[in-house]
Amino acid sequence: MLQKVNLKVLERLLFAYYGVVLSEREKQWFAIHGKELRGSISKGSTRGEAIVQAVDHTHQEVAAQNFYHGRKESEKAAVRTLLSQHDWLSQYITLDALHLAPTLLAAIAQAKGWFIVGLKENQPELITEMQRVATYLPIALSSTTLDKGHNRREEQIYQAYDITQQFVVMKSYMSRTGI
Repeated sequence: MLQKVNLKVLERLLFAYYGVVLSEREKQWFAIHGKELRGSISKGSTRGEAIVQAVDHTHQEVAAQNFYHGRKESEKAAVRTLLSQHDWLSQYITLDALHLAPTLLAAIAQAKGWFIVGLKENQPELITEMQRVATYLPIALSSTTLDKGHNRREEQIYQAYDITQQFVVMKSYMSRTGI
């Protein structure tokens, strides 16, 4: 997932708006992602064995991993366990949209970690709420990149908002809707 984030653009946005210049340690991000293991789903089942991996973006190597059984356990719990076992809640982490949940993100924020979490259009209530909140906030910075790989053209839009005052509103919304 972090591979899709243009780190140069992210760093430029952080510096221009917040005056933040990342040290080499701070540039060390971990991409956390889970996948169902091919061939592990038993006949008649819909879920099988799964793996959660933390990939060090700098070296593009798996730094840690955790396993879980999809019928009995949750990827969210496996990610929380992985981050806690390795004391990585204070690290810089990217997560996919599944992990856009107050429990994990609050733990990362409390440990002074940084996170980037995807938001997909298949989360219609949350994306509608984010779009509503964004109408009240000016875009601090914006950047667009084009990726022409895999025989398709993909446009990525990065927008930075100062949402420090919106956290209470979003936390309330997420609690209310069970996200």
